[in-house]
Amino acid sequence: VLVLLAACGRGTVNTPAKTLSPSPAIDALAFGAEATTGRGSRVTVLGWREVERDERPPDGTAWSYAEVRYCQPHGTSSVPRGPTVAFFRLDMPEGPDVHPVERADGAGELATGQTNLITESMCMEGNVVFAHPAGQRPDHVLFTVGELAWAVA
Repeated sequence: VLVLLAACGRGTVNTPAKTLSPSPAIDALAFGAEATTGRGSRVTVLGWREVERDERPPDGTAWSYAEVRYCQPHGTSSVPRGPTVAFFRLDMPEGPDVHPVERADGAGELATGQTNLITESMCMEGNVVFAHPAGQRPDHVLFTVGELAWAVA
């Protein structure tokens, strides 16, 4: 059963204590490598990049995308897209992890406010939208279920 997380405000950077850092015992994966969670979901982070969007980012932040693929395993119940997107984070070198934004405006964007379902054996693929601290680059893109991490080169 997926734990539903509270979605952060639109385009805001959460500032609570750091929620997860890859353990030194966990090797970060390369972009494009697929990982499997304990319940059989397949997760791939294909890349990370800063982007321009029509909307201005909140002060002190810049827009970025993590291009992801998430596949719901066969024989499991459907899960809402938004809470699944909420499991992605940016692990920043200084400060707390950055959570995805609540609303997606562009084609192919994924955000925590989306309510459509990911059904059994279905995959979602797209760009998870973040407003990360301007001038910083994340160390990792995280998927917090299973403590999975992909290194940002």
